[in-house]
Amino acid sequence: MHFTDVALGAAPTKEIAWPSPMTTHNKQQLLSLVIPVYNEEDVIPALLPQLVQALQDVDIEHEIIVVDDGSSDGTWKLLCDAAHRRSDISLLRLSRNFGKEAAIMAGLRECTGDAAIVLDADLQHPPRMLVEMTEQWLQGDVDIIHAVKSDDHNAPTMDRVTSHWFGRLFRRMTGYEIRGATDYKLLDRRVIDVLNELQDYNLFFRGTTLWLGFRHRNIYFELGNRRGGQSKWTPMSRLRLGITAITSFTALPLHLMTVVGLISFLFAIVMGVHTLYNKISGVAVEGFTTVILLLLIFGSLITLSLGVIGAYLSKIHDEVRDRPRYLIAEEVLRDREQAD
Repeated sequence: MHFTDVALGAAPTKEIAWPSPMTTHNKQQLLSLVIPVYNEEDVIPALLPQLVQALQDVDIEHEIIVVDDGSSDGTWKLLCDAAHRRSDISLLRLSRNFGKEAAIMAGLRECTGDAAIVLDADLQHPPRMLVEMTEQWLQGDVDIIHAVKSDDHNAPTMDRVTSHWFGRLFRRMTGYEIRGATDYKLLDRRVIDVLNELQDYNLFFRGTTLWLGFRHRNIYFELGNRRGGQSKWTPMSRLRLGITAITSFTALPLHLMTVVGLISFLFAIVMGVHTLYNKISGVAVEGFTTVILLLLIFGSLITLSLGVIGAYLSKIHDEVRDRPRYLIAEEVLRDREQAD
């Protein structure tokens, strides 16, 4: 069987050799793979065959759920072609780009497996790892398996630096360790059910899976090379995710603003006493430069405080509107009755 690249405007048609559908021995369990994608037409031809090849080594029934997060290239056409060739693939297409967290949650809500593995489409998360993750889960002593980066030298330098320092900041503010963490995770069905019950509009998937508790385990891997295309993360989208992560898990920045206010108040008292003393003692008060500096300092602190408050208010505004995390425009679902 061959896989044909049908992307609009694509270069010459590519033929991809597909592994044969796996023969299932374990009919008692179902494993779901949840894969969010966004403009990944260059990666899809390599991704799906590697997934199927890895699943052949897992003695378990499976389903593959790919969520297209509003792609504007030929990703959806490639996925539809794959879904028509294989009965184990289901597709969801969101009405626009809602973000990776929303795409993950759409896939988890759709999946029916006894466990689900979430992984990226760019093949930096090695598909072969799902074999080890599944084998450990089948032992019955773990509910969440986190794939943690032991080496991320294949990531851009700026990404490595910002991820490292954000991880340290997040741990200090929340107590949760996310350095090296990825969205590559295995979740047991009871974890999936609890996660689907959460009503958070602004969800930080990596942190939330830690907050849930249950029985955790880490396994480590070296981040692979991206097989095609470019990362869709921009400095602004990373900043938005960072703000979401912090505001979703702690109110510490608000408390820090209170502390800064108290320190500023004490500083103002000292400066006021010093000015009055000079006035009473007849010493000339030359304070133009001092006044300018004080205005700049306190004006900056006030603006910073308003910015922190505004960040929390914007997240509260998102939550109280009670809008859905995502909207599904199209779906191609496998015939589950026939699969059973």
